[in-house]
Amino acid sequence: MKRGIAGVILSSVLLAGCGDSNNNSNPAAPTPTPSPAPAPAATASRIELSASPTLLLLSGSTVTITGRLTDGSGAALGGRTIQLTTGSGTLNVASAVTDQNGMFTATLTGSASTTVRASTSGADGAVDVGAIAPFVVGLDSKYSVIQPGDTVDMLISVTPMPGLANAPGPSTLTLDCGNGQTISLGPQQRTAACTYREKGGFVATLTAATANGWSTTATTRLSSEGKPVNITLTAREVASGPGEIEMEFIAVGAPDRSLCSWDFGEGTKKVDGACNQNFVYAPPDVDDDGNVTITVTVRVPGGDVVTAETTITLDF
Repeated sequence: MKRGIAGVILSSVLLAGCGDSNNNSNPAAPTPTPSPAPAPAATASRIELSASPTLLLLSGSTVTITGRLTDGSGAALGGRTIQLTTGSGTLNVASAVTDQNGMFTATLTGSASTTVRASTSGADGAVDVGAIAPFVVGLDSKYSVIQPGDTVDMLISVTPMPGLANAPGPSTLTLDCGNGQTISLGPQQRTAACTYREKGGFVATLTAATANGWSTTATTRLSSEGKPVNITLTAREVASGPGEIEMEFIAVGAPDRSLCSWDFGEGTKKVDGACNQNFVYAPPDVDDDGNVTITVTVRVPGGDVVTAETTITLDF
């Protein structure tokens, strides 16, 4: 009996041990944790643009365009491609990629006012860039009223536009006096002389040009007015001989460079030229009383015409 009981106990122990071994080799599998969904990319909301310097030169220059891309909360957006265009001039790039601060740059080259535009999905921006002259010129005459034949000094000024660094000056200066006279000046020359031989009103024009062909002008007006001219005709005998008398005539009061047309009497020689003349008379040149009338027409510089005459008696 004791031996049978011991066998039963031993079998129970062995069965229990087998059951524990099976449980340890097949544990229950853990439940997997789901991955979080990726956050959506921030949406671009605003592009801010600026230009430095703020203006182009009409003679041609460059400015730097700077931009910043942000989302609706104002946070910078990096790694985004920005498309760039300009109304005139040229940009050194057609597109730019924002850095980690949302910044991008481009260079604009031009000589006229324009608008630079930037765009990307969800945002647009623009900046206006004006254009100004690098310098202004002035022209004035020393006298505004002169007389025909006068030479007058023209005064020239070239003033750089304030606030511009390294702006170009004129490479050539040309003065049109307005009377058919044109004077080429050196870049640093600031005076020139114009001579006005005729009477009338004149407009002088100064043209200043830069090396790349941009130019600007200035004008001034002046008037050439002749003084009233009074002509007196004098006559005197200078020589005589059998059957002839030589006379000298002078148109007193004729201005320098005047042209005198002479009529030494009916049927006698007519002469155009100087305003003092000699003429030799013979008996047929005078009337029955021994008289002859001399007429001079004086064309004064500036266009005025003055006539004078005198009658003399010759005793042959």
